[in-house]
Amino acid sequence: MKKMFIIILIIIIISLFSLPSYVELNNLIIIEGIGVKCNKDSYTIYLKEIIPIRKDNSISYNYKLYEDTNYSLDSTMKNIINKTNKKIYLNDTRYIITDCDTSDKILKHFKIKPKYIKHTKSNIEKELK
Repeated sequence: MKKMFIIILIIIIISLFSLPSYVELNNLIIIEGIGVKCNKDSYTIYLKEIIPIRKDNSISYNYKLYEDTNYSLDSTMKNIINKTNKKIYLNDTRYIITDCDTSDKILKHFKIKPKYIKHTKSNIEKELK
């Protein structure tokens, strides 16, 4: 009896931690690129959403840009999430464009590995479009 109880308990614990949460595609924002503008006391984050549109036998893409400014990366992202009421998917982010001195803090915060990182002094919003 004791062995059976332990086995059931282990199965319940494993099932609770191994099931990924399900998110409808309509409730997901897939981010292609991230722009981060560093000011003295604030950060501006630009998120470029990629929206696939199916037409006959092909797929075309539209894009939407989300933007917010706040004193930290974390609070800025929370503001964007609250505005959209959708889950933001960053795992397939292709690039980061920033005017910060280093991108280490940005990579650590977002926990992503983009294909390339561009440091620029020009307008980040224009480069994302």
